[in-house]
Amino acid sequence: MKYKNEFTIPREDGPPLRVIEWLTDPNNVPCEVGRLEAFSDELAGRHVLRRAMPWIGRDETERNSHTVRSVFQSRCCGDREPPTSEELYDAMRRETWTRRDELVLRTWSIEPSEGEWLRAWMERAYSWRMLARAVKEAGYKIPRRVRWLNSWANRPDLIPDEWKWID
Repeated sequence: MKYKNEFTIPREDGPPLRVIEWLTDPNNVPCEVGRLEAFSDELAGRHVLRRAMPWIGRDETERNSHTVRSVFQSRCCGDREPPTSEELYDAMRRETWTRRDELVLRTWSIEPSEGEWLRAWMERAYSWRMLARAVKEAGYKIPRRVRWLNSWANRPDLIPDEWKWID
């Protein structure tokens, strides 16, 4: 089965360029993060981390998340002011974001793998709803990862079927 994806690319020297892609993998079809109410606002229980990653100490969770720190230190090492795990922790919990918060959240939307998103959640750096809000506000729309995030909704009825992960 093929899926049609149409979009336009603005050009300075003429009318926008119309692009049509035919996609064969349904998980590459554009989608968006589901409604925020679909995601849990609960942090992971401490037993989840103890069972999955017993080598992570309490001092490497929440504001000092081991995973967040590792991602930022390895992937942003050339930045003049690389983001920190404390900045991400605080930004996830703020009602309104500063410009720096937006940059930190956008970086966290792009840089880590799905597994690193999961590990940071287990380390209580954020809830699924906080992550969904950050990814949605950052405008992140890589279908595979957005569908993966949507699969963690605890209210899947609030997410359209076409935005869910397809096995």
